[in-house]
Formats: sequence, C-alpha cells, structure tokens
Amino acid sequence: MIVKTKIMTKKRYNNRYKFWYDTPFDKEYIKNLFGDGWQELIENAFRVVSYFPNAQICSAKRFYGMLHMYATADDEFNLHVIEGILWKVERLSAKICEHCGKQGRRRKELKETRCLCNNCYLEFLNKAEDPRTLFMEGREGRFKEE
Repeated sequence: MIVKTKIMTKKRYNNRYKFWYDTPFDKEYIKNLFGDGWQELIENAFRVVSYFPNAQICSAKRFYGMLHMYATADDEFNLHVIEGILWKVERLSAKICEHCGKQGRRRKELKETRCLCNNCYLEFLNKAEDPRTLFMEGREGRFKEE
C-alpha cells in the first residue's frame, strides 16, 4: 500500500523578528537607552544599515555587557549581511566603555554585566550605597565581609 503524504513546504520566513518587534524603535530612542560611550557605534550601525533597501534596526539591548541589536530586511541575503555587521558591532562594544567611550572591558563579576573602563567602574561602585549588592554571590572580592 502506497501512502501519499503531503509535504508541507512553507516559504522560509525571512523576517525573523517580525513578531518580536512590530513597532521598531528609532535611532534616538535606542541612543537614549545607553551611555555616551556607545553613541558612535549606534550611529555607525544605523548609517551602514541605511545603505540596504527596506532594512532597519528594530531594537537594541545590553547583552552580557555588549550592545546587541536586532534588524529586519525584506531580502534573506541582506538580512544575513546586516546580522554580520551587527555582530561585529556587538564584538566592538565588548571593548568600549559604555559611559565614556574609552577602552574598557566587560565586568562579569557584576550582577548585570557591563562594559566599563577602570575609572567608570570605580564611579559605578562608588554611586552605590553598598557595593556588595552589585556583585554576584561569591564574587564580592575585597568587599566581602569576613
């Protein structure tokens, strides 16, 4: 007995983030989410993505101390190229202080990982009433009570 099955061939959906970001954020809104150090990265990312037709950056977030951006495009190839560009921006943001723009590093010992230079890191710790509350458990370092 031969059983015929209908193979469901569905057009590959090239706009992966449509349902996540129905209303994309504009450049100024995204720039206000982050400190002054990443402003140039955000400007350059929007400038490069604007060269592609019907492509735009939808959203951005801080992800493990890096600037992670989402984009949409009508063409699958353009989307892959844009995602590669945004991946490079994410890698660059891991080495730039998000507050001042100088060379920084990701501070993984904090509860919310941030990319900060030494000066901004000390300012960040000094703003808190109790710096121990900023660290993950077991990573308090010299702030740990004995």
